[in-house]
Amino acid sequence: MIIAVLGNSHFAPIIIERITKFDTKNTYIYYNTSEKQIDKIKFLLKIPFIDIVYSISASIKYGGALGIALFFNKKIVQHFIGTDVLTAIEDYTNKNYSKKLMNRSKYLSEVDWIQTELMRINIETTISSIAAVNKKNCDASFSNKFIILGYMAENYEDFYGLDYYIKLAEKFPDINIRVMGIKKSKKKLPKNIILLGWIKDTKTEFLNSILFLRLTVHDGLPFSVIESLSYSRYVAMTNKFPYTTYIQEYKELEKYVGFLKTKFSKNELEINRDGAHFVSEEYLEEKVIKSLIHNIIN
Repeated sequence: MIIAVLGNSHFAPIIIERITKFDTKNTYIYYNTSEKQIDKIKFLLKIPFIDIVYSISASIKYGGALGIALFFNKKIVQHFIGTDVLTAIEDYTNKNYSKKLMNRSKYLSEVDWIQTELMRINIETTISSIAAVNKKNCDASFSNKFIILGYMAENYEDFYGLDYYIKLAEKFPDINIRVMGIKKSKKKLPKNIILLGWIKDTKTEFLNSILFLRLTVHDGLPFSVIESLSYSRYVAMTNKFPYTTYIQEYKELEKYVGFLKTKFSKNELEINRDGAHFVSEEYLEEKVIKSLIHNIIN
């Protein structure tokens, strides 16, 4: 079969690379129809020969490549991965949706909290992760400095909890907080917040850190959370996930960082072995990707 992959231009090539390791019978082709005119033309020309259209990022609105897939009566599989949920909820509330697309789509979601959100707008999903690790449990010891690591997307710093970072940096001026993803900020930052920009190989940053922050307004299951846990690091995040600490307000974050820092200074802080073991079993690449392939094909 030929599977056309649409959607998120960052994740799609990564997912296709992983899928083709475990599925040699089918052909997966990425079409960046949201950003490239040439891909729109290629998709339109190839759609008669495509068996399944799989979109990494889901929609309930008629139009674009999904509209073409509907017209040609193709099987459609859509994967909710984060903020697309907020868009779908807004579209549903404003009655800006296609019943035909919703009825004809098989919807996937990364985690249970996304699944629960979507149930409120009458969308049923199958849970299927795209975040995975390709290695077993990593018992990596801590470095000799207490470093916090985080991630923010450019122009979305507030969405990623920048104010929490600033308050934390002011409270703990001796802790370096390193932030991947952005090179500059519109807000004035304390000197101990270090912006790293885009980093392709994140392993060193994770290994040099003690705690990873994921303080988003809304989220799916980020690759970064799974990766951080795989290196036996601690994670504080704004969703409930095994072997991480759930943060609802700033005071909880401050208290948690203070707790970890005190234990670290006394040389009493053990690495997060339980978290590493959990992701190495439940989010191992082969297990996750084979499940994803099954959910796309069947």
